[in-house]
Amino acid sequence: MSPDGGKAGLLRIALVLAAYCVAAFLLVLPLASFLRRALVLPESFDTLVGWGLVVGGAAAVLFAWHDPRLGWHGGAAPEDEASGE
Repeated sequence: MSPDGGKAGLLRIALVLAAYCVAAFLLVLPLASFLRRALVLPESFDTLVGWGLVVGGAAAVLFAWHDPRLGWHGGAAPEDEASGE
């Protein structure tokens, strides 16, 4: 499933997806709605932001799947620290 295989890869992808969804629903979408009303933007602005989040979410999951170090503080996954790299 992931290039490095195992549960660490699935955990990394799940964490990135969960963080992306939480940020999207709690920060980005309410902010976009506020900006649309405050700046008198067209209704399609919310739709465009939503589609941008969908495309960005897919890209974030692909990057998390491809790069084992992505999302870990300091750039090292736990299995890298255990092996002494």
